[in-house]
Amino acid sequence: VGSADAAAAASPAAAPAGTTSKKFCLNEEPPHSTTTVRFKRNGCVHVASTGLSAVGALDLSIQLITRILSLYHDYAPLAVCDEAKAIEMIGQDERFAKFQEVTRELHFLHDLHLLGKTEKLIFMLNLYNALSLHAGVLFYRQLKELNSMAGIVRWHRRVHYIVGGTRMEASATSLSTALGGRISLWCLEHAILRGKMAKMDHPDIDSAAVAAMRLDAEDPRSPLIIEPAQASNLVNFAICSNCTYSPFPHIFTPDNFRDEIAECARSYIRTHVRLFLHSGQHKVVLPPVFKWYQADFGDSLTEVLMFIKFWLPRELHAKVMICAHKGDPVVQVDQDIGGFRYPVGYFNLFSEPSLRASIHDERIICKDFVFPLLRKQGRYEMHELVRVNETLAESPFSLAVASQFATSLLHLRQSYFAELVRLKEEQGDSDEGVTSALRHALDLMEQHLAVLRSSTELSAKGAPDSLTFRPSAYKKEPAFQLIPINLHLQLLSAQVRPAPVREAAVVTFGAAADHLHRFKRDLRSLKTSLASDGLSSHEKTTLRTEMVVRRDICFSQLLGAVVTAFAYSLERHCEEPEVMRQFIAIGFFVQFESLLSTHGAERGMLGDFSAAVDLLQNTEISVRRANDAGFIANVDNHPIVCGLTIDMVEAAPPCSALTLCRVALFV
Repeated sequence: VGSADAAAAASPAAAPAGTTSKKFCLNEEPPHSTTTVRFKRNGCVHVASTGLSAVGALDLSIQLITRILSLYHDYAPLAVCDEAKAIEMIGQDERFAKFQEVTRELHFLHDLHLLGKTEKLIFMLNLYNALSLHAGVLFYRQLKELNSMAGIVRWHRRVHYIVGGTRMEASATSLSTALGGRISLWCLEHAILRGKMAKMDHPDIDSAAVAAMRLDAEDPRSPLIIEPAQASNLVNFAICSNCTYSPFPHIFTPDNFRDEIAECARSYIRTHVRLFLHSGQHKVVLPPVFKWYQADFGDSLTEVLMFIKFWLPRELHAKVMICAHKGDPVVQVDQDIGGFRYPVGYFNLFSEPSLRASIHDERIICKDFVFPLLRKQGRYEMHELVRVNETLAESPFSLAVASQFATSLLHLRQSYFAELVRLKEEQGDSDEGVTSALRHALDLMEQHLAVLRSSTELSAKGAPDSLTFRPSAYKKEPAFQLIPINLHLQLLSAQVRPAPVREAAVVTFGAAADHLHRFKRDLRSLKTSLASDGLSSHEKTTLRTEMVVRRDICFSQLLGAVVTAFAYSLERHCEEPEVMRQFIAIGFFVQFESLLSTHGAERGMLGDFSAAVDLLQNTEISVRRANDAGFIANVDNHPIVCGLTIDMVEAAPPCSALTLCRVALFV
């Protein structure tokens, strides 16, 4: 656009100097109305007829943002399922045409120079949000395709309003001295709202954009620059640019401005700042604004975290302090910018900012959403609102099942190891091939015994690194092999008031597989190989040992997931006799779904997983009273699992096969 950011000509109504195209000026034609202005000179009252707007600048900005924001709100139900159609219908709405007509009043503002500091800030915030929403309607498809900061900057420098004003000259009979000019989104944000604040830090901003962040003293727009005392760091949470990490638009008024902008900051931080505080983690993920304008919030990451803490719920303050005062705080910044995002959603219609907080606390991640149910009657209309709660909870059985399983299995595998030692002693060194095979089996079982011993201590000492479950990063750690990967109980509840809440639950976990020993031979292929003819006794011993080790690891992981599912079902359906009778009569039905492919290592994972599932047919689950085993029972007799034991029953090694696993849950 060449010198598109140059100052306007002397007359406020004139086109800005250097503009090569008028299509980016969203209030191109000036109004044709006139206003009568009264002023004093030499003790006499004079009356002049001017082209100035009859509406005050502050009132006009409130009127503009109210008009355009009401349109976005009205078409929000349609935007949920068809954003492009919603934007199209906003553009066709007669109220949008009226809004565009009102924007032309910005050409001549009779009191722009009279605005106080706070009023000027409110005017600029409302003007920015109105211009941003206006551009979203007219240039939706172009804005939707933006995927870089460089592209966003180009658009923000192009899209603009002509904003004009005058100062009253006491020695003249006419209104003179131009004020204002071509004001783009870029100029509004960086030259006016942030004109005397720290500049944006981003590698994709070119020198021309940097130069446009400053206005010379002679520029007719320079008197509009907000002083730092008024443009506090909360301005970052008050301007809506319609991208992924942009704040939601708000109507600012002088009556309650401080509370309004504070609520914008509180809502934004609780929505976009994510705290990962579970399993010994102390990680904070921030939206990009805290990187682009870090100087607004502090000189260090610790100071930034202290600023964020102030806006979070009080119960999280202590945990944020732990993150802030660590020697090297673990802070990540989201990188995605994204194109246009519909700036109004149903979750923004309710005054419940805490429900939108993405707080990953201890063992539970919980989020609330609101969605519309739509019906078509000529056009889309809002029918009902569906309130949805999604909870992702770590299973309390991740460590407990692995520990109990290892305890019950340890003496059986010690006997197996002793039998392998006896076979090796009987064989001697007469046959190097046989000796090597038995030595491999002994080494494998010795490593496995070390895994079992470390697993028996999980309940008492907790997992290494203070983890309460096994994340994917630990899939090859020996001490974690018996623990299922990423085991969670996912609960989804939905309600259309006043109807009752409907619930669904699913247990999610990584496929039960032996990642430690890789997948050259998975559990199902080992089982097939053992059944083949022509194998020598020492080859069978080696294969059987590999199968025993893989089976222990895979079945323990699977058992943790099944116990989690059964415990939840028991607590959920305890007052439904038909469900309880079904459990007793035909057992507990478990269905598995997998996203694994049949290529590479994932084929081996499927072999481990499917063979482990087969072993569930030889597994029993019993429910017992807690008092019978010394556990403390629940006082209201509701069946909450407070303990478990696991007993393994096998034939004599080394030809043993798992015949029965008994799990007792105490409630």
